Amino acid sequence: MVKTLDNILPKEFVDKKKQELENGKRYIVEPEDIIEAEFLMKFGWSAYWDLHPEKNRTLGITGNEMTRLLMAGRKIDAQKMYRDAQTAFIGSASAQSKKPSQTFNSATRKIVKNAEPDNG
Repeated sequence: MVKTLDNILPKEFVDKKKQELENGKRYIVEPEDIIEAEFLMKFGWSAYWDLHPEKNRTLGITGNEMTRLLMAGRKIDAQKMYRDAQTAFIGSASAQSKKPSQTFNSATRKIVKNAEPDNG
């Protein structure tokens, strides 16, 4: 049975994680990281190589790159959980109101507006 990360993860990744734990620092997720991760989640892994044609595809990605994308993906997951919670709240609040349909329409007006194409 594997007892440490050293035996299953790339050395570069393990060393970075150890350093972060020792220094008390955590990876800072930039807005660009989130946009890139969302793009990759929607269009697949091959889109990574379209975004980074300068990188050698045969070498794969580094541990730092993997960490960057995973941390950004976790932010996207948290955003989705928040949207799901809002959805549940809107449904619950609408069902308990005196005018459920009107409450629902009022609560979702901004969502509907954001879903429409821009008329620019």
